[in-house]
Amino acid sequence: MIKILRRRGLLLAALIALVAVAGLSAACSDSEGAPTDTTTITISVEDSATTKTTGGEDSATTTETISVTTGETLVVGGESKEEYETSLPDLKAAVAAAPDDLDKLQKLAVAQYQTGRLSDAASTYRKMLAIEDNAFTRNNLANVLRDMGDMEEAKTLYREALAADPTLVHPYVNLAHILLDEGDDRGALDLLQSGMEKVTGDDKTSIQSFIDRLTQSTTTT
Repeated sequence: MIKILRRRGLLLAALIALVAVAGLSAACSDSEGAPTDTTTITISVEDSATTKTTGGEDSATTTETISVTTGETLVVGGESKEEYETSLPDLKAAVAAAPDDLDKLQKLAVAQYQTGRLSDAASTYRKMLAIEDNAFTRNNLANVLRDMGDMEEAKTLYREALAADPTLVHPYVNLAHILLDEGDDRGALDLLQSGMEKVTGDDKTSIQSFIDRLTQSTTTT
């Protein structure tokens, strides 16, 4: 029998929340499938740590250590909120000049998200989906809607992302976080365990680390 570890709740929430932000901030592959730069984040909370790599296969990675506490707002990707704010006019101009350029749209959406323009970010991601429907963008749009409080559409989008690409780690973790918040511990655990069968490499290690923090072996009554 599996018992959910309540005493680890805040730690898990902090870890998953940061991965959720990382999943949104990681640029999705462009229309030609070119690899993108990503960030490897070592997360230290109290006495526990885990490492999560965002991005897809063949992505270049850099390493950054971030100390976090529950409820802390983090900016992932090497730019401050002020830098994202400053970049917005140029990003909007770039999109206006090339409205179907997915790379430019992605950069604009991330800047909008990181500056708190959630409705604008959601609109930008919807434009991207209209141009090219893919799992990365659905996951990112779900992240925005989750932060706007629209949990039902967010859950739908995470599930659609997983249906489109069952090997993508971010929707498993992000959807599991919502299920935990809703009290569906078993559903979250089942989802993560199903993800273990689909993802590979470091992503499998990452999901297993979340499962380990969620569960402990108990004697059968």
